[in-house]
Amino acid sequence: MKILIVEDDQWIAELLRQVLESLTSGAELSLVGTVGNALNEIKANPQDLLICDLNLPDGSGLEVIEACRRRNPNSHRVLITSQIDRATVIAARRAGITSFIAKPFKVESLFERLRELVNQGAIECAAGVDGVSDLQDFLTQQLQQKLFIPWSAQVAQSRVLNLERTCSRHEMVRLARQQPILLAGLMHQANLDQGGEGTFNCISVEQAIDQLGLVSSIELAIQLARTGPVLRDPLLLEKALQLMKQQAALAKALTRLAHHQSIASEPVRSAVSLCLLGEMATLCAIQNFVDYGQQFDPLDVDRLMLKFAPEFGNRIKVGLKLPFITRELIGAVFKLPQNSLRKDLVIMRIAALETELDDDPIELARLRKWVGLSKG
Repeated sequence: MKILIVEDDQWIAELLRQVLESLTSGAELSLVGTVGNALNEIKANPQDLLICDLNLPDGSGLEVIEACRRRNPNSHRVLITSQIDRATVIAARRAGITSFIAKPFKVESLFERLRELVNQGAIECAAGVDGVSDLQDFLTQQLQQKLFIPWSAQVAQSRVLNLERTCSRHEMVRLARQQPILLAGLMHQANLDQGGEGTFNCISVEQAIDQLGLVSSIELAIQLARTGPVLRDPLLLEKALQLMKQQAALAKALTRLAHHQSIASEPVRSAVSLCLLGEMATLCAIQNFVDYGQQFDPLDVDRLMLKFAPEFGNRIKVGLKLPFITRELIGAVFKLPQNSLRKDLVIMRIAALETELDDDPIELARLRKWVGLSKG
């Protein structure tokens, strides 16, 4: 069992450490005092139990809570705070806390509360490891939990972590188009900032950056790089690279088709960058399986991606509150709506067929003829 204490008050930190050591046997216990150090620890090691103060010298403990939840959705995440107002409770729940410990506390009460958490965590930790030996069963279970889009590789995550505040708009667009987690995060935040229910009208990364502002977009990108999961297994990295190459080929074809048909390229290019969300989320879930200490048969990955990617993708798109037009464009990559006359949807399907994302030469010839393209 891995336990992380995040507390800048040395007296409280030492008290927590002593109590937890007296309650656990063989647990790996780490103690840090800042958000930055906590995020590094979580990135290196998924935690089973997190105990985190709300107000830390370099930021909010809620950022640590959210990172822990992303890294191990089955973890226990406990917030220590003297602020039990409604706004704090709502924000903490959104971040993913599973319990509060209110300040000030008596040592006896703290001991009993931590004993409950340690016992519950130990039981669930053992049950989690013993119960996920079958990858397909594990992926089925993940459908009942929050799903995540990963960074395709650590090098991509590091590139964004080291972004300068002087990063250009062009560079931000380029990075977002390459990494679905970044593009999805920017569009999601832009749509949330629009306010009222049903007003989710941001349909491109360019529009998202303009709406949020470049500085805020950069800050959000860095936050996503700090807290977002990343693929590390060599086979999963290879699969992600294949998906990114497929996405790049699709984007190239669409840019050409959009120009030929005089269609704005930004919405269709952004939709392309989001069309493989289900596949990336499936790879992320398999990485979680590996993080539990399990092994998988490499021959199963393609089959399981084919089986789970559609449902994973649908759940993520709904959770992101993507505009309906964006979801339509993504869907057209895989199947054109019957009797559709919209050229933006048609060229999405043509691009998918041209780049062999799907194989139907008869449909491809028919659609190319319909939009006035030669057979070449």
